[in-house]
Amino acid sequence: MTDSTITTGAVGRTRAPPDRVELVFETRVVEPEVTAARRSVARRATELRRVVVDAGATDENVRTARFRVRRQPPGHGGDAERDPESRPFEATETVAVTLDDLDALGDILAAGVDEAEAEIEDVTFTFRTETKRELEREAVTDAVTTARRKAEAAAAAEGADVGGVRSLTTEDRSRARQSGAALGAGAAEQSGTAPSSGPIDVTVGVTVEYELVESP
Repeated sequence: MTDSTITTGAVGRTRAPPDRVELVFETRVVEPEVTAARRSVARRATELRRVVVDAGATDENVRTARFRVRRQPPGHGGDAERDPESRPFEATETVAVTLDDLDALGDILAAGVDEAEAEIEDVTFTFRTETKRELEREAVTDAVTTARRKAEAAAAAEGADVGGVRSLTTEDRSRARQSGAALGAGAAEQSGTAPSSGPIDVTVGVTVEYELVESP
């Protein structure tokens, strides 16, 4: 049997509770002048950062994700509909918070909404980097075991054995779990409560090419 190979694919899975949550808040102001809009939204975002840190976030895990100033789009009525240049300026600053203390989630959501008057754009449950790597290793082990078993069954049907690995590729098929703005805002209405997540699946696909060898 000269240079014969067999390729199989498999999916491995494992699951664990999340140990990290990504929050996205948005502050928004409307002012008649562009400078006033920039300054006003900056003050709101600064206050947002202060209250979420006071509620349990850490400074290094609070960052500006997006900043935008534009004339308010049409559809708000008044003279601005007739004269686009008279439309006020709308400024938004999006602030992202990475939180590893999930027990503080409810207080941080409530602080952002109630004290800083920000809107919740998104709440995403996920894993810390080191946790994700360990779970991916477990999922890959599961997938590779299944792939070899499939290859051995196919090879045996042809009277051959499976040898060493020629190539192996992996594909992360996992998804973080999003609670969304509506659920986050609902939880923020009651200080101390928070959206929650059950275990999250970590899924890895593998494609493995094996050597085929003659059966003894």
